[in-house]
Parts: sequence; structure tokens; C-alpha cells
Amino acid sequence: MLEALATQLTGGAAEALTRSLPPVAAQPLHRPPEQGQGSGSDEFFAAVARREGDSGSTEEVTAAHVQAVFRAVAEMADTEAVRSAGEQLTAEIRRLWIAEDEVGTTEDRRPAVRSEPIDRAD
Repeated sequence: MLEALATQLTGGAAEALTRSLPPVAAQPLHRPPEQGQGSGSDEFFAAVARREGDSGSTEEVTAAHVQAVFRAVAEMADTEAVRSAGEQLTAEIRRLWIAEDEVGTTEDRRPAVRSEPIDRAD
């Protein structure tokens, strides 16, 4: 998951986020600078599904996994690094990132969530 995030980030934002995370959490974000190309949302979510080994995963399940990881990153990382990284994400990915008005609150950092319920019926 964090490897896919790394493809969305470039320059200072990627470095700041990597520096602000514990080494174990930052490891997947390490990559040569040219890899941070800001690939599209579809490529990002496909990469997440491939890395999870679940090509049959629904968009909602993948989005929930992405959001959970983003929340964990935000809880560990520096507030400014989180804000800077969020600015580089596509709108579709950014909606799963931390809500702008919640960045920096230490007691209650929650990810932005969809306003509509997820229909789990097949």
C-alpha cells in the first residue's frame, strides 16, 4: 500500500513524510526520486489491489484498506508532512486522505469518509 502511495508523491513532500515516520513504516516509501510520478487514481487502486493479492476486491473494500493505512500514517507522521503529501494526491485518492480540518488534531485524527453508505449487498 505505501509503495503505491510513494508513486503519488514527489520531491519534498515524499521526503518529509518519509522522515517523519518511524523507520519501519517509512521503508516502503523509499524509492528513487523518478518513481514519484503521480500516477492516476485507477493505477493507484489497481496497484493496491495487486499488492494485497486480491484482484477480485471491490472498490469499497480497497478504499477502506487505503483509508485505514492513510489513518495510521497520519497518526504517526508530522502534521505538515501529512498536509503536504495530501496536496499531491489526486482528488479521488485525497478524499481518502486525512480531512484538512482534522490534520493536526492529536486526540481525534480521522480520515475523510464518504458521505454515502457502502452497499454491501451483491
